[in-house]
Amino acid sequence: MKITECVIIFFALLLSVKSFASQGCVKSRISFITDSHGVGPFGDNMDRWLLTFSDFELHTYALGGSSPFWFLRGENGFTTPWAFFYNSCSDGAYPSISQRRGISAKSQDIKKMLAYDHSHPFNRDLVIFEQGSNVPGENSVYKNQARDLALATRRASPDSVCFWISAPRMIKISDAQMAEVNTFINQGLIEAEVILKKEFPENKNPACYFINSQKYGSYPTNFPAALDGVHYPFPWTCSADEAARHLPKCTDYTLPWVNGIKSEMIQILKSL
Repeated sequence: MKITECVIIFFALLLSVKSFASQGCVKSRISFITDSHGVGPFGDNMDRWLLTFSDFELHTYALGGSSPFWFLRGENGFTTPWAFFYNSCSDGAYPSISQRRGISAKSQDIKKMLAYDHSHPFNRDLVIFEQGSNVPGENSVYKNQARDLALATRRASPDSVCFWISAPRMIKISDAQMAEVNTFINQGLIEAEVILKKEFPENKNPACYFINSQKYGSYPTNFPAALDGVHYPFPWTCSADEAARHLPKCTDYTLPWVNGIKSEMIQILKSL
């Protein structure tokens, strides 16, 4: 199937919405690969939205502390005590927030993550990264890491469509530093695109569509519990009256972030 045909079918299926439940083992796949934000409420909200993509399996890999290099190390992965995995093909119903717990796990190479059983090939492949919060060294490391991860992704799945979601606004990491990290990510993606156009001329998509999370929402400063300046809190259980009064403890501060991403992704898919 040509990539243009895949995109048309992909977007048509995107707009066919089902309930928040496992789609089982089907012919299309979404791989959602994140750092620790994917273990928390951001990941929960994104997963529940991605599960509405009709006829797509959802494979979520959320690894606390991860940077792009974690997914480029072959068998020499990093171990994190704070991870969350979900595979709608094999794991059944999506867990509730109360069941969403971080586990200890080892990172995998992107080639292994995007591999598939040839008896169960995928007609459409959407890969979504949320990366940028963890900077192993100077901010400039993200240029080569973004380039190499985008190259490895397309080489593992030649017809894939890739999105790169940047880190959100935080307090511990300044907007200025995140802007610099995002600049290097974009430089790396541009370098990858030049190479990929030669290797995979039929795939007209950029190496990854970049979404700048800094545009959406802000880190909570009035939540009634101590926060670390990086991770967004799960909203507390509130009564109907408390929720109606929009108390800080009842607020899901990731929703502006998630809704901005959703809107931008849909606009991009419409343009394909």
